[in-house]
Amino acid sequence: MKWWTKLRKRRTLDRDLDEEIAFHREMRAEDDKAPPFGNPTSIKESLHDMWTLGWVEAVLQDARYALRGMRRDKGFTITALFVLALAIGANTTMFMVLKRVILDPLPYPHADQLVRVYDFHKERGQAFSVTMLNYLDWAAQTKVFDSLAAYGGRGMTITGEGEPELFIGLGVSANFLTTLGVHPMIGRDFRGEENERGRDRVLILNHSFWQRKFGGNPAVVGRSVRVNGESYEIIGVTPEGFAFPDKSYEALTPLAFRGGDPAMNNRSAHFLRVIGRLSPSATIESARAEMERIASQLEAAYPDVNLKLGVQLRSLKETVVGDSRKLVFVLYGAATLLLLVACANLASLSVARSAARRAEFSIRAALGASRLRLIVQMIVEACMLSLGGGLLGLGLASALVQILRIKAPEVLPRLDEIRLDPAIPLFSIGVTLATGLLFGLGPILGMTRFFETTRGSGARGLRQRMRSVLVVVQVSMALVLLAGAGLFIRSLHNLGQVDLGFDSQGVATTNLVLGVNEYRTRERMLAFARQLDEGLASSPGLSAAGFSTSLPLSGQGWGNPISMEGVAQPPNGSSNIARIQCVSPHYLEALKMPLRAGRYPSPTDDERALPVALVDEIFVRQYLNSGQSPIGRRVKIGQADSSQPWRTIVGVVAASRQFALEDAPEAHLFVPYLQLGDLAPIVGRGLYLAARSSQPATAIGIMKGQINSIDPALAVRESHLLAESVDSALSPWRFRTSLMTAFAGFALLLAAVGLYGVIAFAVAQQTQEIGVRIALGAQRVQITRAVLGSGARLGGAGIVIGVGCALALSQAMEKEELLFGVGSRDWLSLSVGAVVLGVVTLFASYVPARRAASVDPMRALRME
Repeated sequence: MKWWTKLRKRRTLDRDLDEEIAFHREMRAEDDKAPPFGNPTSIKESLHDMWTLGWVEAVLQDARYALRGMRRDKGFTITALFVLALAIGANTTMFMVLKRVILDPLPYPHADQLVRVYDFHKERGQAFSVTMLNYLDWAAQTKVFDSLAAYGGRGMTITGEGEPELFIGLGVSANFLTTLGVHPMIGRDFRGEENERGRDRVLILNHSFWQRKFGGNPAVVGRSVRVNGESYEIIGVTPEGFAFPDKSYEALTPLAFRGGDPAMNNRSAHFLRVIGRLSPSATIESARAEMERIASQLEAAYPDVNLKLGVQLRSLKETVVGDSRKLVFVLYGAATLLLLVACANLASLSVARSAARRAEFSIRAALGASRLRLIVQMIVEACMLSLGGGLLGLGLASALVQILRIKAPEVLPRLDEIRLDPAIPLFSIGVTLATGLLFGLGPILGMTRFFETTRGSGARGLRQRMRSVLVVVQVSMALVLLAGAGLFIRSLHNLGQVDLGFDSQGVATTNLVLGVNEYRTRERMLAFARQLDEGLASSPGLSAAGFSTSLPLSGQGWGNPISMEGVAQPPNGSSNIARIQCVSPHYLEALKMPLRAGRYPSPTDDERALPVALVDEIFVRQYLNSGQSPIGRRVKIGQADSSQPWRTIVGVVAASRQFALEDAPEAHLFVPYLQLGDLAPIVGRGLYLAARSSQPATAIGIMKGQINSIDPALAVRESHLLAESVDSALSPWRFRTSLMTAFAGFALLLAAVGLYGVIAFAVAQQTQEIGVRIALGAQRVQITRAVLGSGARLGGAGIVIGVGCALALSQAMEKEELLFGVGSRDWLSLSVGAVVLGVVTLFASYVPARRAASVDPMRALRME
């Protein structure tokens, strides 16, 4: 019979054994010559050992005893469970984030074979989007990729299905889904011939868009809808959960490689993103070598546009995770430090508790319990406590992950993919057991010393030293977390004080897309833009309003080589680069972008007037730093011999944050939208409206009304306040700061509790000594000073050790670019953390010190 079966049927087996022993005793009683039966109790214990592997039953007995002890000592149990639940819950939560964001593969078959491919300027070291012709040459010549797919975002307006709706689609090569290893849930995939103009009017809907717009009706496949003024056939729906490159893209449609827009079909228009699937035998190094060879051939064949142009390869996972890897590791490290602080705190409490149980252990030892037997008992007790805390922590982690998914979906990639898979409980169990062993180690060391002394005085000394060491560890780790929180807080403050270069308060925004079919020509686009500008300018309730091809902090922008009249281009075939933004006459005024020199764009800056442009301070500093005024200088988009007109600089505005708050501003060139000419169909289809008003919410309705009055078929999306965009840009920094501050605050609380406990324990142990000192004439203020000094020494030792560790942490954080405007040796953060810990140390020591000073000498001397 299996031993666990014997454990389960223990009562039945004991009853059978009693009956068996009774039978044999009766039989022997009838036989006078039979030898003595022996001790029944000894026989039963021997059989129990054979039945149940004695150690298993001993552990179960210890577990039952531990549960009774937890019920008796409710204060200690509740405190320990609370501390463990928070520490293990925080650690498990951050592990779930770490696992999904960094450790788990992307949700595609053989995701490790997926690679992003970029055009790469070898002189500037800059990677950027790919041209259509370069992509087609790569796809035709590569041997190491099973397939290369291209994609690019596009705004699309669907009509005839309720209100017109603008959604973001993804123009793709026909092999896009097969490259990812994804198949439509219903319907079919694209065909190769559908990458041709005239055959490209087909759609594959994302599952979420299908559910929202069409109610999840499978009959929608095969149906025609009006998109951008033309009839598109819905041919399929992607699987649930598919969201590439992110969930803002709601449909797929083929790119017109053949017969499409001539402006896109050249080697100067970098607008495509490329993803490839390596063949099973290929590596990213072999792929890089082959793609560099192909790029060299294209450079030789097309030196006018591909000069110094190479290729860069990155794994798809690297591009998805990006810089989030650094932040996740820092936050997981902070959660681990918090867990160690909790272990040290509980070890300190357990050491004190073991001192109170000295009599119990003495009796057990006197009755024959071995050192190992008592150590196993204490380990089991620690693990039982840790198991309870672990179960509570796992539940807390599940709740915290749900909060993260709701409150911070844009802060870290793949947060919406986090699931409670089998690895999470296993990790939580491992952390739970490790925690139990760690905080159970302190009492075990004290128990070892207990057996080496007769009265336990040596054990008391060891326990006191052990608790002191644990307090120093808690204080030092708490200072590391406080310093980390301080660095993040200062970074967040510095980021909030950064000069945006515009005023976001009171500005409402919305956006639209001018469809390729309805607005095929530049004349039609410019006519719409002129009507929209006039309508916005005459709208009551708007103090200023305009539109642009991008908004601040939107992450969008058109970078292009530029040429300055009278300024030589950089050597080695490289170019001066600027971000080009096309603006209406009143857009810069609506954002209150400070004018440093010259004037803003004017309504008269149209296709009939002299081509003009505005630049920002960064542009002047980088390309016009010759001591003379930039007003009147001439600039051209592209090379000096390009067909673009020379534009006269008529104004200089302040540098602005167009991409991210933490990134340095880039050189910008502002071009009047009405002077785009041939560039209008290429870069002018997406328009972002901005209106300043005392009632921003009302301004959104006014802008929508103006758009509807010009073209009722146009749809708008993403209407919000510009101040919300600034707030969203700060969200990742608030997220990391909030988490680190919470970890630091909890660690500080635990350190204070641990320090209070060790000082109070020392005072309790020295009550008689303190009574004697007072009886011999010691002043109570001297007693208070001595106790406070003891706490200060422990806190000071922890602070000194913590400062060294915090300096190492800050250097690592600065190296990984996790800070903003803060150096690696930020003595303010360290000083504030040290002062806070110092104050907490004195406060935690004051109550035991006051109690020591109020000791009654006569009562203390009567104590045993």
